[in-house]
Amino acid sequence: MANRILVAEDDFPVRSVIVELLKTEGHHVRDVDDGDACLATLQDEVFDLLVLDLNMPKIDGFGVIRHIRNAELHTGRHIPILCITGVYTGGIANRCYQLGGDAFVEKPFSRSALLGKIHELLELRGTREDLAPRDLPLFDYEGTLKKFNGLTQVVAELCELFSAESRERMETLLEAGQRGDLKGVSEQAHTLKSISGTIGAHRMSHYAGRLEEAAERPDDALVSSLISILRAEIEEVHKKIREIS
Repeated sequence: MANRILVAEDDFPVRSVIVELLKTEGHHVRDVDDGDACLATLQDEVFDLLVLDLNMPKIDGFGVIRHIRNAELHTGRHIPILCITGVYTGGIANRCYQLGGDAFVEKPFSRSALLGKIHELLELRGTREDLAPRDLPLFDYEGTLKKFNGLTQVVAELCELFSAESRERMETLLEAGQRGDLKGVSEQAHTLKSISGTIGAHRMSHYAGRLEEAAERPDDALVSSLISILRAEIEEVHKKIREIS
C-alpha cells in the first residue's frame, strides 16, 4: 500500500538514499532539508509518516517534534515520527519520548533497518485504526523493545518515565474534569495518547484519543465515561509494567 511520507534530512546524500528507498517501495515521498521547511510542508499537506533527522538547521528535530505535537492538540491528527540520529543514547530516547517521537534509526543505517522501522510504524498506524479496542494490546513490551532497537535498559527507563508522567497527567486531567475545563481535559488526553502509544500501551492510547475527541466536541456524558475508563486502563498498564520489570 502506498503511503505519503515526508523526509526531513539536511544531509543530501542521506536524504537521497532514503527518498529512493521509499519510492522503490511504492510510497509517495516529499523531502525537505531543514526544520522550518518541514513544519511549513506539514501545514500544507497531510502525511502518513515523518522521517525526521534530529540534527537539522533552523529548527532541530526536537523542536520539530514539539511543534508538531503542540499543533496536533488543535487539529486532532497524529503523525508517526521516525527519528534519525547519529548517536543513539538513552538520554536522546528519553527526550524524544517525552516530546512525542515514536521510533529511532541510528546512522549509518541499513536498508532493512530503515524500511523495517517504517513498515512497523505504518502497520501499527493501520492496526490501531482498524482494530476494536478489546483487540488492542494492553502493553506490547516485545513490540516496544523492537522499536527501541532491543535496548532493554532504554525501554526500562521509558517505562519508569511513563509511569511517573502518566500518573501526573491523569491527576491533572481529573482536576480539569472536576472544574469542567474540557480544554484542559483534551490537552492532557492528547499527551496521554502520545506517551502510551510510544511505549506500546495501545488500548490506553485508543481510549485517550477517544477522550480527546469527546472533550473537543464537546460531549460531557462521554467525557465522564471515558475518564473513568482511561483511569482504569492506566492502572492496568502500570500493573503490567510492574509484572514485566
